[in-house]
Parts: sequence; C-alpha cells; structure tokens
Amino acid sequence: MILNTTAVYKKLGTGGAHFVMGNLSSPEKDVSEEGHIMKLRYSPCQVKVLAVEEPDSPYAEIMQQTDSLEGTPVIIGTLHSMLAPVAAAIKKLGGGKLKVAT
Repeated sequence: MILNTTAVYKKLGTGGAHFVMGNLSSPEKDVSEEGHIMKLRYSPCQVKVLAVEEPDSPYAEIMQQTDSLEGTPVIIGTLHSMLAPVAAAIKKLGGGKLKVAT
C-alpha cells in the first residue's frame, strides 16, 4: 500500500486529500527529498521531481550558461492540458517541418 502525502505536505492546494493506492508490483517506494515540481498532479501516482533549473540538478549549470532563446519559438501554457491542442496545431500548421519539445 502506498500513501502519497506529498501534495498536502507541500501545501499544493489539492483539497487537503491524501491519495492511497495499492501497488502489488513494487511494494517499496523511495521518495526523494529533491525537487519541487510535481508530475502526474492530482492522481495517486503524483511524484516530486527535480527540475533542470534547480541547483541540485546535473543540468543546472548548462541552464545558467544559456544566454538566449533568440530564434527559438516558445509557447507557454499554464496547464498541461494545453499541450495536446498546441502540438496538434503546430503539426497541422507546420506541414511536418516543425517539432515540439517539452
């Protein structure tokens, strides 16, 4: 049995609920202290992960050395649900010449 209390512990506004689920294939779960980004939010499988820009990330130095995104199209969406329609629009409008990176 897994009791996921991360969202409540981090005060992420998930309604103050803990998620409980059974995982018969992997009974032990090692929860890292690192990271502040939540993946699979609002699901029993949500996990805290280390983002590339965080100081503990092995990619933090590369991110800090980046000077500009000049010439790179950037689309910002506030919700994960925006990704699919934006990717579909890029595919249709780009005629197969554009790629999406997340």
